[in-house]
Amino acid sequence: MRKKTTLIIAAASLVFALLTGCGDEKKTTGSEITSGTTSVSISSEESASEEDNSGKDTEAEDEIADEAEEDEEDEDIEEDEEEDEAEEETDGSGRKKKKKKKKTTEDTITTEETLNDNSNETSGESTASTAGNATTEAHDLSNRPNADTGTGTVKKLSKGDVAPDFTAELSGGGTFKLSDYDDKVVLINFWATWCGYCIEEMPAFERLKNDGIEDFELVCINCGEDEGTVDSFVNSEGYSFNFAYDPYYRIGDYYPSNGLPYTVIVERGVVYKVISGARSYSDYKAVIEDALGK
Repeated sequence: MRKKTTLIIAAASLVFALLTGCGDEKKTTGSEITSGTTSVSISSEESASEEDNSGKDTEAEDEIADEAEEDEEDEDIEEDEEEDEAEEETDGSGRKKKKKKKKTTEDTITTEETLNDNSNETSGESTASTAGNATTEAHDLSNRPNADTGTGTVKKLSKGDVAPDFTAELSGGGTFKLSDYDDKVVLINFWATWCGYCIEEMPAFERLKNDGIEDFELVCINCGEDEGTVDSFVNSEGYSFNFAYDPYYRIGDYYPSNGLPYTVIVERGVVYKVISGARSYSDYKAVIEDALGK
């Protein structure tokens, strides 16, 4: 009986043990399930949280993106404005450059006009042949003053005046009539043997004569001295250019001056240059070449 009872107890214990172990296993399983559920729940919550956060992050990112896009648009607008400004500045620079070029052109035109004015002034003082011709054409040489007949107005001469005509007796024979040389440039020098400066510039006239300049002639008219005095000087010096007599100032009165030497350059019948005092060979040569347009 005890043995049976013991067996029953042992069997019961075994069953209990089995039941207990199974329960634990089930419990464990349940726990695991519960834990898994919790995990799933937690995971779900985390997922939800993450989704919420993700949504928030997405919204934040969207806002950042929108702001970035706005910034980029603003930057693009600013860049466009800067480009427009740059283009405007470039255009402005171009216009300024064009204006400057125009100004340069105007300056060039002004410079050319100035040169032309200077050239005209030079023609007025020391002339070119063309300017001289124009001056000659502007005057009626047929009514020019004439020392031989004592006609016309006697006045101090200046550039552009018609040169008074005259006929002078030459040392060594012959005559010199100014109107015979209206197609040339003529140097008329007034001098006297007592004038030291007059004598000093005589070698310059001899050089000009020997240069053989085409369309050029010169004559030195002695003022107030007799023929013998003039001839003696010419013969002693051996000059080859023209010396003329004017013992009574018949010619000199039509070419008034304040003293000697006194030289008038005539270009085709018209006064081109009036020179008071002595000059060098190079000075005279330059004036003559200008008058001839060389």
